[in-house]
Amino acid sequence: MDGVLLIPTHRSDQSWQQVCQQFAPRLGLSAHLLEKALRQSHCAYRKAIEHDAQKQRRDRLEPFETRRETVERGLQHLGRGESMLEWW
Repeated sequence: MDGVLLIPTHRSDQSWQQVCQQFAPRLGLSAHLLEKALRQSHCAYRKAIEHDAQKQRRDRLEPFETRRETVERGLQHLGRGESMLEWW
């Protein structure tokens, strides 16, 4: 970067709330239920990589893939398979 200061307009939890509000109806779920499942999946993921340097490295180097996997696990917990991600 060239010294430009980036200031996000939303916190990540606000972004996830917006995503859940947008996509929950398409999944036949409440936004609250979807957000709860995604938060639980994310917390479980964070706990799983907490003491594993290789997994932490992958989290940094492949952020989109690891987030996708986290969302897939959340959807699977709700009985929605990974096929639901194909149209996202």
